[in-house]
Amino acid sequence: MLRANRLAMGFAVSLTASALSCGDPGDVRFERRPLYGMITAEAAVECLSAWVEDAGAQVSVGEELGAFRIELPLPPQRWEERAEGLWHSPCFLGFDLRRLEAGSTLLLRGDEPIRELTKPEFNAGEIGFLIRSNALNLRLDAGAELPETLRLVVRYPLAERRDGGWRPLVGGHTGDGIAVPTGTQVDIEADVFPNTFLRFFAIGEPLAIGYKQLDECVLTFRVHLDGELFFEETESVRRLGNGRWHEVALPPAGRLGARLRFSVEGPPAMAAFYQPSLGPRLPESRSLGDPRPDLMLIVLDTLRADALSFYGGDPQIAPALNAFTEECVRFSRAWSSASWTLPSHASMLSSLHPEQHATVHQEHSLAQSHFTLAEHLQGAGYRTGAATEGLFVARRHGLDQGFEFFFENRLRILLQTLEKAKDFLEADDGRPSFLLLHTYRVHTPYRLGIEEDSTGYHALMSQWDTWKKRPDREEASREFGAKLGDLYYGGVSGLDLVLGPWLEDLKASGFYDRGFVILTSDHGDELMDHGNIGHGGRHWEELTHIPMLARGMDLVPQTIDAPATLVDLAPTFSRLAGLEPPTSWMGTSLFELERERVVFTFNSGPRERWMAVHSADRKVFSTMEMGEIRAGRSTAVFDLGRDPLELDDLKDEAPAWASELLKEHADAIEYMLSARSTAVQVELNEEEIEELRALGYGGD
Repeated sequence: MLRANRLAMGFAVSLTASALSCGDPGDVRFERRPLYGMITAEAAVECLSAWVEDAGAQVSVGEELGAFRIELPLPPQRWEERAEGLWHSPCFLGFDLRRLEAGSTLLLRGDEPIRELTKPEFNAGEIGFLIRSNALNLRLDAGAELPETLRLVVRYPLAERRDGGWRPLVGGHTGDGIAVPTGTQVDIEADVFPNTFLRFFAIGEPLAIGYKQLDECVLTFRVHLDGELFFEETESVRRLGNGRWHEVALPPAGRLGARLRFSVEGPPAMAAFYQPSLGPRLPESRSLGDPRPDLMLIVLDTLRADALSFYGGDPQIAPALNAFTEECVRFSRAWSSASWTLPSHASMLSSLHPEQHATVHQEHSLAQSHFTLAEHLQGAGYRTGAATEGLFVARRHGLDQGFEFFFENRLRILLQTLEKAKDFLEADDGRPSFLLLHTYRVHTPYRLGIEEDSTGYHALMSQWDTWKKRPDREEASREFGAKLGDLYYGGVSGLDLVLGPWLEDLKASGFYDRGFVILTSDHGDELMDHGNIGHGGRHWEELTHIPMLARGMDLVPQTIDAPATLVDLAPTFSRLAGLEPPTSWMGTSLFELERERVVFTFNSGPRERWMAVHSADRKVFSTMEMGEIRAGRSTAVFDLGRDPLELDDLKDEAPAWASELLKEHADAIEYMLSARSTAVQVELNEEEIEELRALGYGGD
């Protein structure tokens, strides 16, 4: 076994628990204390070297804290020419190269990098290299000789350094914790109070597998206290999977200056102990702990408002969600901030409009400078967690800020996502909790039933080109939209079958008596309503009118007609937690809304920049060019009171109110269009691009 001592080489680590804050160790009324630690650089290098030594690779400390450099020489004898100028080389490093973040892999000719292509195949005449799970494909100019000095350099992260702590990356999880790859151990010195319990979430992930091969391996997790074994658990772990919470009783007498050792043994695997902490055993009743309410935000990605009967939908589509709606405060006029996932979620969490937080393209990440709802609640003593289905709602896009525990279910099976959310709620440590629950269950590809069968959707979409070529275009559009709608609303019914019982279990647990839930969507979907499918682009009502429901504690079921948007969510949760919303936030608590106000939606796609202004039943579309806005020039105008489906564009009639609405709010719009940070760029790898395509994202 490799020893992890306290002398870290290459980067600084903190191995001591937070200082005692409650005086005498004999006082049993102490609070939870998180533990911080990281394996030393020497131990990490030794561990990684053992994993890759058979391939002939070498490991050294990387430039970034928590990351390491793996270098593999690729001399000509390791390459096979499969066609003129096309070369292939196996690279068995023990992990899937495609899983690494884009930019983590360099193929160098001497010190000169060769272009990496993030796509499945080479285009004609294209020069560069492609990554396969355990191999590289290289294309050179026709007739060019294979260089003698090729080498593969990989940046391999064990954990991210953030806010003074470490955030390991294991099995779709990230959060505060201790990275412990198999064969290593971490020692942490801490004062143990009498009657202390150690709590943590243990998880591992096998390395030598491909993305869709959910291979398993057996790992043994151990915790020693001053050399004595206090916890040992052998578990079968798999890719993008499981993990469990544990609570371990330590010596009842307590111990000053104790040494806790966390270790994992087994075949090559990444492993971590998330949210390790020392504290008292949880009280059976939360009334004995922190009295502040638990909070939950449920985001049903792509759910149109008209999927629910309250918003005009067929009551047979989602009976469980309709029953839930009856017990809620219902916001009848709620709009998303944008017409696709990433900017809408960034607005929910930052209470900024899309152009302000600048997270508006697929390759953008929310800047760390923005103060999010999760950071606000965490700073106030809340336990913060997220169970998402990844892609845009992901660490890669900066949405994990402030979350102690952040899970991305990249398999996107709703039952698994709900199970992870339930696990987080049940791992109560006495603090009030905030949970973000997100699912793509009704997103394309539309899936039917509990088994999430998408064959009907794929069969219909395979005929898309044929439908578009029909001469009776208008009739074809209606027929295709009806068939697509059957699949979409069938997917909503499938969501209802699974989420409904989960919400009932939440009620049975007493959550609504001690906390608050807000259920909403980030945008809708177009079902040929305006001749298109999917989302992004112009802000038609089917894309931006969303359900917004609140339930819990002393809330009386009722309907509120005041206009609401996603930027209002963060201030609402802040008020419910008894906190003052930061002055940088743009939204207003849902329970403090004005009866009438103007609301805005934005979309900065790669090809077009649109916005919409809502005032009562009046809606005006415009570009995001301030000259056009100040001149009062619109691109479309609708009176939703008499034309809720937006079929009669009044632009040519040039109603005076449309021009006046833009001019009157031009200063406010200019402020909302002013970026508060520079867009943070992220490069997507091939696997991420494939996942986006599978969800229908060709380029929002």
